[in-house]
Amino acid sequence: MAHDLILKCKGLYTAPNQLSGVPEGALAVADDVVIDQDNLAQSRRGFDSPLAALPLASDRINRFVFYKETLIAHWGTNVLGYYNGTAWVAFSGTYAPVNALTARTRFLEANQNLYLTSSVGIWKLDTPTGTPKAAGVPKGLDLQLALTGSTGFFTNNPQVTFTAVETLASANLTAPSSLVGLVVGQYVSGTNIPTGTKIASITQPVLVLSTTMSSTAGSNSIVVAVATGIANGQVVAGANIPTGTTVTGVAGTTITISANATATQTTTAVTFTTPGYVTMTANATTGTGSITVT
Repeated sequence: MAHDLILKCKGLYTAPNQLSGVPEGALAVADDVVIDQDNLAQSRRGFDSPLAALPLASDRINRFVFYKETLIAHWGTNVLGYYNGTAWVAFSGTYAPVNALTARTRFLEANQNLYLTSSVGIWKLDTPTGTPKAAGVPKGLDLQLALTGSTGFFTNNPQVTFTAVETLASANLTAPSSLVGLVVGQYVSGTNIPTGTKIASITQPVLVLSTTMSSTAGSNSIVVAVATGIANGQVVAGANIPTGTTVTGVAGTTITISANATATQTTTAVTFTTPGYVTMTANATTGTGSITVT
């Protein structure tokens, strides 16, 4: 009698229908066999019975895999461990599945490493008894903005107050008392400044000259060693010169300043700086003079 070689394994059919029969390749007995792909049966050795019990009587294995001839398993709600031949050993830490019902822990072996999924991302093992390490990219964070949120590391609606000189029909605020804390885009409010005006640009002070001077107490004239580059409007800074003093006249090395020196000095350091200024998105509507700006 001729024999046919059947290469398609359909799996176990232990209760065949007597009227229709079973498909070709059906098995009545399949010991130590696993079918991972359609029509393909592979031998798989069974497990020693019984294995050592899990740490708790209520524990149940959710998923297991062989990795480098070692049985790795996930059991309970968030425990991952391996079987050392005599007992189950749990890895340190917790390894909860993405979803205990619909997305249990899954394993994948690649590049001689074992990867597994969890609720906090992917973990990696490079040896069966090693320590799992986080793999992949960090989990993204959800951010929410609240219009009336409480103040934290970022100051809510900060205000900077300074004095400056405004000029009719000009967008520049000159001779500011300070530029610290000012940034482009901040709103500007003050006398004769239209509502909704913002800072368009900020020009920082520029050092023109650093030299020495001689001053006389109560006099608004100083004598400098070098006068190259000194011009009216520049800010003068030095010992016994009031803050905010500017140049009002230049005659050789004799410089007239807007405030009197407070003490008599010789060969004292002094600097001359072109003052910074703030340019607004709108011109001052009326008036010229010093104002307070916020």
